[in-house]
Amino acid sequence: MGGGKTTFTRNITEFLKDQDIISEGILTERIMSGSSTTGYDIVDLTTGKREIFLREDGNSGQETIGKFYIYPAGLKAGRSILEALVSEKTGIVIIDEVGQLELQGRGWHDSVSELIEKSSNHILLTVRDKYVDEVQMKWNLKEAIIFNVPANDNRKAGWLVYQQIKN
Repeated sequence: MGGGKTTFTRNITEFLKDQDIISEGILTERIMSGSSTTGYDIVDLTTGKREIFLREDGNSGQETIGKFYIYPAGLKAGRSILEALVSEKTGIVIIDEVGQLELQGRGWHDSVSELIEKSSNHILLTVRDKYVDEVQMKWNLKEAIIFNVPANDNRKAGWLVYQQIKN
């Protein structure tokens, strides 16, 4: 959280758009109140439509992750977007982000699994540093290209992603 992954990913999608490569999938945008993170919204990369995904406030029956309540409508919207991309051909599928929820078999877990197993699309996952090895093992991502977001130049990373898509 707060490591710049979503901004980096948005910049990559803009770079790819300039190269006529379509990016589809989801971004998870942080919601702030002053200097505090109060939640996250899911943003559909195709339509720009937002859905509440995580918030600090919720109902006692809601599923949680850390200090956040998971909003079912946001979870459902994200899953629907990703499930549609299993059979649809696009330039690249973006999933921002894959982490603790997915490693526990929740969140986007099934969508990530289906996309990796059944889709011919290139896939870009954003993952916190501490989960990279686990995500690679869980989905057998032996040939993954890993960017350390703070250390990487967006344009350079964009060109590398572009070359992977075009090859």
